[in-house]
Amino acid sequence: MDDRLSTKKALEVLGWTHRNTLYTRVKAGEIAVIKDGQRSYYLRSELERYLNAVQNPEITVEEAHRRAQEAADYADRGLEWPPKS
Repeated sequence: MDDRLSTKKALEVLGWTHRNTLYTRVKAGEIAVIKDGQRSYYLRSELERYLNAVQNPEITVEEAHRRAQEAADYADRGLEWPPKS
């Protein structure tokens, strides 16, 4: 069975210090919460899924095509990709 974490433990897993940050993500539908009366619980797998999505965001096909086209344009001009700011 999946670990059911308190708000305090969930914040530790996420590496956050403010409950408002967690509540904002819950309200936005980015993290699921389990309500048991007055208490809130979070599944460890749900928090890990959120962290993975934040660290490795999915990109659309259009965005991938745009990036590939931009890289090809730089290569055609003999410039280094990605450009250094």
